[in-house]
This record gives sequence, C-alpha cells and structure tokens, in this order.
Amino acid sequence: MNPMFETLVFPQDARILEVGCGYGNWAAWASVQVPQGAVLAVDLDPKMVDWAGQQYPSPAYPNLRFLQADARELQFEDEPFDFAMSNACLHYLEHPGQAFGAMARHLRPGGRLCVTCLGQGNLRDLFKALERVMQDKDWKPYFEGPTRSGSLADARSCEPWLEEAGLVKMQGRLFNETVTFPHREAFRDWFGSNFGFYFEAVPNAFRGQFCEAVIQSYCRRQGNKGPVRVFRVWLQLDAVKRHQ
Repeated sequence: MNPMFETLVFPQDARILEVGCGYGNWAAWASVQVPQGAVLAVDLDPKMVDWAGQQYPSPAYPNLRFLQADARELQFEDEPFDFAMSNACLHYLEHPGQAFGAMARHLRPGGRLCVTCLGQGNLRDLFKALERVMQDKDWKPYFEGPTRSGSLADARSCEPWLEEAGLVKMQGRLFNETVTFPHREAFRDWFGSNFGFYFEAVPNAFRGQFCEAVIQSYCRRQGNKGPVRVFRVWLQLDAVKRHQ
C-alpha cells in the first residue's frame, strides 16, 4: 500500500470507486472499512476481474463488486461515489490525466480523487543503461523504431487534466522509493519479467545476451557482488471535485 492510501480514513457509509483493482486485495480491505457503504472495483483485464471476484465472493463481501471497465470510459448507473481511487495503474495510459474526467464524472461534488502511479524520473538510471545498450552496434539494428521511455508524468502536467475534469488539486508530488534486490540473479529475474517490450524486439536466441549487457551497464557503479538497487519515482495526486 502506498503512503497516501495508508493514511486514508473512510466514513463507514462511504461509497468508493477503485480504478485498476488488479487482484482486488485493496478493494476487499476497503469494503471491510465501510460496512454501511459500498466499493466498486474495476479493471481493464476481464481475467483479473474474474479472479478477484472468485477470491472475494459476494457472500463474504456483500458490499463489494468487481466489473470490467476502461479507466478512460467509465459508465455506471451507481449513485455518485465519495472517493475515486487508483493505485499503481494509470501510468499504463499515455498520460494518467486521460482517466481523470471519467473518474470525476462519478464523484459527488466535494468527492475526493486519490491517485498514485509511476511518475517522472522513474527508473531513470535503468532507462539510461537501456539506451546505452540499444545504441551499441550489436543491438542498434533491433531498435530502429520508437521505444518507450521512463519520463512519465509529474504533478504540473496533470493540472490541465484536473481542471478540465472539474477537480481542484489539494496535493501533487513526486516521491522516491528504493527497491533493493539481494543479488544480481533476483534483479535479473525482475528485469526480465518487467521489460518484455524490449526483449520482444530482440531475436529469442540473443535475449539472454541482451539482458546481460543491460545488467552489466546498469550495475557497473554498484559493484559486481552484493545487492542491486533500483530507484522508483511515484506520482501522488489528491484532488476534490468542485461544487457546481
């Protein structure tokens, strides 16, 4: 759970919308906090929604529902929500602000939007290592097209989206998180499972070599042995819907 979500206290009758619920763990926890309220948790992946519904069935969580929905195109018949939440999800959009309008549409006036997603500068050094390797003569032919970057959004770039959605920013900040892997093997496993976009550009027979080249480039300042650290950056936004 992120720092903002840890400090939230919900009225027992609060109505909560969670966008990008994933496995449904937070939504299930929130539903227990609002016994006279309700939680609607949505995710774009229908398989994830089915899995969450099986793990947290209605008989055990009568005030919790899971639905498949796109964060940018939310359309519900429900009464307006008191809170619209999203944790570690909206960075998958071209800009997290693309979801603000749909989320705000389902908030009551005075309702609160709370978002945490990966932010500007996330994994900057790792992306630099990737760029160095991709520019090497052995790998450059595989990366002639557009590639992803680690820039992402910051609070200032979200302001026009918040304004258009009728939201008033209460807080917007970037905060850092250090993730430590005990050894290179653990870092290699994490890198291999989270950067598939880059591996897909390389022929299967050479993917192991590509992975090692990036790891060597990234770890050269951290030493050959011992833990490997990566530096994540999170964007945290807290906003309130204007009274009409």
